[in-house]
Amino acid sequence: MRKITVAIPSFNPVKEWLQQLLDSCDGVDEIIISDDGSDQPINLEDYRFPHGVDVRLLRNDRNLGMTANFNIVTNAADDGFITVQADDDYFDKIYFQLLLRFMRKSLADVVYFPCQYFGKRDFIYGDIRNVSLNDVYEKNYIYGASFFTKEMWRFLDGFQLDFAQDWDFWLRALKSGFRFEYFPQICAHFRVTERSYFERMLVKHGRQHIHKVVHEHVDAWGLMRC
Repeated sequence: MRKITVAIPSFNPVKEWLQQLLDSCDGVDEIIISDDGSDQPINLEDYRFPHGVDVRLLRNDRNLGMTANFNIVTNAADDGFITVQADDDYFDKIYFQLLLRFMRKSLADVVYFPCQYFGKRDFIYGDIRNVSLNDVYEKNYIYGASFFTKEMWRFLDGFQLDFAQDWDFWLRALKSGFRFEYFPQICAHFRVTERSYFERMLVKHGRQHIHKVVHEHVDAWGLMRC
């Protein structure tokens, strides 16, 4: 049976939001938080954690940025299913438990599910089963905090882009033939604010530029693997 880890890359978290995420992690095997040089270092004693869950805190001496922190916290996880979840989002109280049961029996490399966006925008994201490479090239239909195996992460040489890390990651996984499995319930809630990393990247770079960079990187990576 695969171990299930929630990996949380964090920088200057909002305490109430991080606590909401931690409360929603009931039933997982492991929680790893990687503090990427926060102005006020994260202290585990300030938070409560689900009973019976192993908890680890990593600290970066300085801010290394989102992609580096994604890889640091994933590398620290044991083999099994891993999700990299933002510190201001959270899992659904009911359906997440069903997802955990589903994953413990799954032989897939990625288990993905719909997500409820709330805050600045309100809609359901990623409600599409049987995604193909062409689907995900067109649009990232796979929620960023979907679960993947550490074996796949190793094969793909981790997260690589400085923005849209997950989109690039899913595309390279699909291009490599890894198996994706869909769970048809809303298992997470994504908080959309000006603080959200992708919202800031949209403002800074624009959607068209992000699409171009992701597509070019995936195409180049595929050529290198040939």
